[in-house]
Amino acid sequence: MNFTNKNKLYFSVFILLIFTYRLIDKIISGFKTQDFNYLRILLNIIIIVALIFNINKYYNNEKKPKE
Repeated sequence: MNFTNKNKLYFSVFILLIFTYRLIDKIISGFKTQDFNYLRILLNIIIIVALIFNINKYYNNEKKPKE
């Protein structure tokens, strides 16, 4: 199966939503129990930032007119 930039863009957005949900869930549960898992929160933030850069790259590639 050949993935286009549009497919990669949609997949990255889907993964971004999953990791954002996981980050918010870890932060809220940390406030409830007063026991934060800082390593997991930091890892989720790093993955979210990397996904945002990937989404920006795929969007810019998709937006360019094909010659």
